[in-house]
Amino acid sequence: MVNYDKIFEESFWRVIGDDSRDVQFFTRFYENFMDSSEEVREKFKDTDMEKQKMMLEKSLFRVAMFHGRHVANDELRRIAEVHSRHRHNVRPGLYILWMDALIETVKEFEENFSDDIELAWRIVLAPGIEFMKFYH
Repeated sequence: MVNYDKIFEESFWRVIGDDSRDVQFFTRFYENFMDSSEEVREKFKDTDMEKQKMMLEKSLFRVAMFHGRHVANDELRRIAEVHSRHRHNVRPGLYILWMDALIETVKEFEENFSDDIELAWRIVLAPGIEFMKFYH
């Protein structure tokens, strides 16, 4: 039996485990994400990227936690509202690019990368991403 929750958790701490790695990881993630489309680059043109990286780290934790509990706390709701059509207008299709950029970044940082690791990241983050898309 494959435990995707455990695979995700172990991989997460390998790629984002300490302060130096998480800075490198999130920097590289945004490089990959920006390279995914002109629309993505346009969304971030006037963004303080250092602040954005810190927000992503917190958001990633919230989205991952949603998988296990299916409880949307106020912070996750706030994040979803900020990304909705009423604020930043992150259309649902951009979440595909976001996930693909994240997986590409995990692949670069995860020395044990495999199909199971990729699937674990996708499975764990999928409910939170669906939550975010719903708010659009």
